[in-house]
Amino acid sequence: VQRKTYCIYISSGINAEYGEGINSYLTEFQYSNAEQQQLYTALNETAKQLNPVIDINVFMGSWTLQMGYPIVNVQLIGHNKVNISQAKYKFPGGVEPESPLGYKWEIPFWYNTNLEPDNNNLVWLSDTSVEFDVKEGTEWLLGNTLARGFYRVNYEADNWEKIINILLNEHTTFHEVDRMKIIDDLTSISQILEEVDITWPLHASMYLKSEESLYSLTGSLTSLSRIIGKLSVIEEYSEAVDRFYLSILDPVVERIGLEPKENDPFEMGLFRGAILTEAAQHGHEECHKHALQLYQQHLDTGVPVEANLYEYVYQTVALNCTEDVWESLFEEYTNEQLQSKQRYLMKALASTFDIDIINKLLKYTMDEKKIRQQDARILLMHISMGSYEANVATWDFLRENWEYFYSTYGHSNSGMDILLESVIGQFYKEEDIAEVNKFFGNKSDLGSVERGVKKGLEASAHRMEWLAQHKEKAGGWLVANFHKD
Repeated sequence: VQRKTYCIYISSGINAEYGEGINSYLTEFQYSNAEQQQLYTALNETAKQLNPVIDINVFMGSWTLQMGYPIVNVQLIGHNKVNISQAKYKFPGGVEPESPLGYKWEIPFWYNTNLEPDNNNLVWLSDTSVEFDVKEGTEWLLGNTLARGFYRVNYEADNWEKIINILLNEHTTFHEVDRMKIIDDLTSISQILEEVDITWPLHASMYLKSEESLYSLTGSLTSLSRIIGKLSVIEEYSEAVDRFYLSILDPVVERIGLEPKENDPFEMGLFRGAILTEAAQHGHEECHKHALQLYQQHLDTGVPVEANLYEYVYQTVALNCTEDVWESLFEEYTNEQLQSKQRYLMKALASTFDIDIINKLLKYTMDEKKIRQQDARILLMHISMGSYEANVATWDFLRENWEYFYSTYGHSNSGMDILLESVIGQFYKEEDIAEVNKFFGNKSDLGSVERGVKKGLEASAHRMEWLAQHKEKAGGWLVANFHKD
């Protein structure tokens, strides 16, 4: 459904008259059932007006009849020609099932260049590759402008270098959506192609301290977690990771402020909490003090914490709190009737670094008077994602109480497979995986749980492979640029 919706969205973006085709389809079948082919027929009527003419059946089929999505590789030829080619985005060594279409997509490739930075030119990539002309003197090209296409774009090193330099020095040259898409493509492609250096997205992200679009900022921070998230759990890099984030977030927090302002745009209320949370998680002292003050005001006055700040206040308070404070959070969680707020409190309770409190909370998951049975699995996942130590504690707890958890959650559709996939998938040490294999080696008839164990082991293997390939370089870059003074 998502892919079909995307295809219709792309079609309407290519030519506004596609709306006529959709209206025609809805009118004709408003009181009867319809099949997708009838929608394609209606859209094809308007497609005849395009140049080149697009066969909607072929276009839609390329996106809905095969798995995955493409990566488009861009090569500048001299200063007036461009070659673009497509391939399936996949991790090295991955085994792919055969595709009836040979993993070839009908790709609308929008682009800008240094000579046409504000124009959205369109070229169709229907074959493996296509070559087209650009203005003489073209120095760089940016593909998939405004992120309208469901594909990633890779460039040669020189083009990447120019794009990154523009981000660092004149980032407003690119639209805010394009800035976020650049970081997203860099973090993703550097995972699968050796020619895209793993440090490039880290270097490019230094522009974020000047990013005024909170949409681009928060989206880019999410993309960076593909790299930083794998390093942050390793002790030798944890301090450098914190300083990396604070180098970006310090000026942003100063710019947006801790408290709302009268002239703040609407979206500021949505994004401020997320940014302050991220800053506090990485040791921003003012954010930490501010969250504690808001929580104390809440306790003193009984006035609820502002909804947009639930995560910021509760999670920040829980990070390094005393057991008494943690107990007050747990009491609020127990008494809270609003489920959405209760979810934030649950996540906060699991985020503490105190391993004694973690062990207490783990035991609570077996006591329905403390934690409802339907919430225990989600809480265990939150605990495991807090730190390496918390993940090990969660695994040990599940293993020691396996008969209880398997009898309670091991049946189909209980989510036990998702829990095990999450816990096992976060391991990055051989000894941990050896323990997992040893434990499940003599277990039979695991049912749906077996799928979670298998996927968790695959995720862990990928994590360890990534670390073997990238840890020294990416971690070394962080340490070299954000060493302790």
